[in-house]
Amino acid sequence: MDLNPQIPWISDPDGSICEISPRWTLLTGMTIEEGLDAGWTRAVHPEDLPRVLEQWNIALHSADQPVADVRYRLRRADGHYCWVRARSYPRRDAEGRIVKWYGNLEDIDDQVAAETALRDSEERYRLASRATNDLIWDWSHITDRIEWADSVESIYGHVEAAAGVDMEWWRAHIHPEDLASVDATWAAVHGRRRDSWSHEFRFRAADGSYVHLLSRGYVLRDEHGRARRSIGALQDVTQARRAEAELRRAAYHDVLTDLPNRAHFAARLEQALAAARADDTRVGVVVFDVDNFKAINDSLGHGAGDTVLRAVAQRLSAGLPPDAFAARLGGDEFAIILPGLDESASALIRRLLEAVGRPMTIDESVVEVGVSAGAAVWPADGNDAEAILKSADLALYTAKARSAGDVESFHPELRDAVETRNSMLRDARDALGEERIFPFYQPKISLASGEIVGFEALLRWQHRERGLQPPGTIHAAFEDSALSTQLTDRMLERVLRDLADWQEQGYETGRIAINGSPVDFRRDDFAERILSRLHALGLPARLLELEVTESVFLGRTAETVERALRTLAGEGVTIALDDFGTGYASLTHLQQFPVDVLKIDRSFVSRLGSTNSADFAIVHGVIDIAQRMDIQTVAEGVENETQLDRLCELGCDVAQGFLFGGALGAGRIGAFVRGWPQARQGYCWQGASNRPRSFGQG
Repeated sequence: MDLNPQIPWISDPDGSICEISPRWTLLTGMTIEEGLDAGWTRAVHPEDLPRVLEQWNIALHSADQPVADVRYRLRRADGHYCWVRARSYPRRDAEGRIVKWYGNLEDIDDQVAAETALRDSEERYRLASRATNDLIWDWSHITDRIEWADSVESIYGHVEAAAGVDMEWWRAHIHPEDLASVDATWAAVHGRRRDSWSHEFRFRAADGSYVHLLSRGYVLRDEHGRARRSIGALQDVTQARRAEAELRRAAYHDVLTDLPNRAHFAARLEQALAAARADDTRVGVVVFDVDNFKAINDSLGHGAGDTVLRAVAQRLSAGLPPDAFAARLGGDEFAIILPGLDESASALIRRLLEAVGRPMTIDESVVEVGVSAGAAVWPADGNDAEAILKSADLALYTAKARSAGDVESFHPELRDAVETRNSMLRDARDALGEERIFPFYQPKISLASGEIVGFEALLRWQHRERGLQPPGTIHAAFEDSALSTQLTDRMLERVLRDLADWQEQGYETGRIAINGSPVDFRRDDFAERILSRLHALGLPARLLELEVTESVFLGRTAETVERALRTLAGEGVTIALDDFGTGYASLTHLQQFPVDVLKIDRSFVSRLGSTNSADFAIVHGVIDIAQRMDIQTVAEGVENETQLDRLCELGCDVAQGFLFGGALGAGRIGAFVRGWPQARQGYCWQGASNRPRSFGQG
C-alpha cells in the first residue's frame, strides 16, 4: 500500500458516496463520515468543483458507456491542495441496471508537476522563437565574403564582424564537430546539386560559448550555372534547443529529486542487460524505500517528506560507484542498477543503505530515516528487465514484512509466498461471494460453578475440495482492508442470527464473543455496525463480547478505537483483551480503555505443569492484577486436568479449550447446552466459596 497509494470508493447508483477507504482520512483530514454522500465535495478546490460535478453528472446519465475520469485539486489534511485523478466504473445487475459505482482516487501531484514543468519549457521555447530576429546575410561567391543586409553592431558579440567577414573567418568559428556537414552543404551548392538549403550548426560567439544557428539560403547562378551569390537568413535557435533538452530531461528525470525516473530506469536497465549478455556478466538490481515515510509526512508535513526524499537522493548519488545507476521509481521508492556484479556487491549495498539511512534534522527535529531493500541478480532471478525488477520488488516486500531496515535477496520461494498470498485472497473472496464463511463456537466454562458462561465464535470456511478450513488458511485476507472488514461483517451477521435463534429456542448460551482486528476500527464506524445489527434483531448488547488484541491500541487510530470501545461498553457489550502478555502488553491500556476481560494466551496455559515454571508465575501475576482491577480472566487452550487444577488454584474465572469441547457448528450448540449439566459433573471446580465476587459466575 507505501509503493501505489490509491483511495478506493463506492457510490450508490445516484452518485452518493457510501464507502471510502480509510486513506481518505489520512489524505484529507476529513473523517469517513464527512466524506460520505456529497460530503467529499467540500475538499475539492472551489475552482474545480463545477467541472468535477459536471463530469460526474454526465457519467451518471450516460446510457452507453458511463465512465467518469476527471482530474482536480483536493485539499490535503495540511490545508494545501494536491492534484488527484478520480476514475469510476459502474457495476450492473442482470438487467443491465447500475447497482453501484466503483472508483478510486489517485494522487497525481508529482505527475502534474512534471507536466507543468514540460509546459513551462514549451512556453519558453515559443517565446524564444518569437523573440528571435533573423539575421539576413549575402554571400558573394566571387569575393568569398559575407555581408549583412541590415546595420548591425556585432555578430553574436563579434564587433569586428559587423562590417562583413570572409568565409575563412566564418568557418573558423563553426564548431569543429559541425564543420564537416557545413562544408558538405556548401560543396553541394557549388557542385550544382542544390539550389536551396537549410542546415543547423553551432557557432562560437565572442564570449567563447556556442550558439545554435539555423541557416537557410538560396543560391543565384550565372548563365553557365556557376554560383555567384547566395542570400539567406540566420536564426538563433539556441533557446529552442535548450528547451528541447529540458523537455527530454523532464521526460526522463524526477522533478523533486532530479534523479532519473522510472522510464529512464527501465531504458537503462534494458541497456545494462544487453551489455551483460554480450559480456557474459551479471547485473544487480536493488529496490528500496523509506521506512515509515507516511508517518514522516503525517507528523511533519509533506514539505518535510520532500526534504527527506531529496536528501535520500543526494546521499544515494554520492555513494554510487561510477558504473552504477540510481533512479526514483515513484513515491518513496528508489532503485539501483549495478552492472558487472561481483562478490563485493552485498557489502556495497549495505554501505549505501547505511549512508542513505542516517538521521537528519528538519526544522530542528531529528528524523530517523531507515530504509528497507530487496535485491535481485540477472540472469539468475529473471530473464528480462520486467522479471528482474519484479523479483527485486518481491524481495523488498519480504524485507519490510520481516522487519524495517532489513535487506532481502530474492530467492524462488518468494514467488511461491506471493502466489500463496494471492491464492488466500482469491479463496477468501470466493468464500465470501458464495456464502461459505461460517462461525463455529467453543464453550467458555466458569471455573467456580462449572456452568457455561458463553462461547467464542471462531471463523471457519468451506473449501470446495478440502472441506472445512480454519482461518489460518486465509490469514492474508485479514491483512487486506476490504476483505478483513467483509469477513468481520459476515461473521457478525451470522453470529447474531445464531444468537437470536438460540434465544428464541430458550437456550442459555451466555455471552458470545467475536473477534475484532485493527482493520475493523479504521473506518470509525465499527461500533455503529455492531449496535445497528443488535438493535435490528432485538438482541440485548450484554449478550455480545468483543475480543481485541492490544495491537488495536497502537498507532494513529488509538482515539478511534477508544471511542468505539467506549460506545460499545456504554451499550453493554463486554470488551475482552485477547492474547494478553504475548505482545504489546501494557498496564496503561487496562486503565485507558474499558477492558472487562483478560484472556490468558494458550502458550502460557500449555506450560502450567509445574508451579515453579516461569509460565506459572506469569499466569499467576496476570490473574492477580486482574482481580485487583476487578477484571475477569479467561484461560485459553485448556486441554488437560492438570492445567484445569492449576487455573483453579490460581483463581482464574473462566476457561475454554478441548478439555471441555472443541469448536462446534451452530446446529450442535443446543445439544451441547442440554448435555452440559451432566458432563460438568466429571470435572473438579473451584467451589463458590473460593471466589467472593460474582463476575465470573455466569
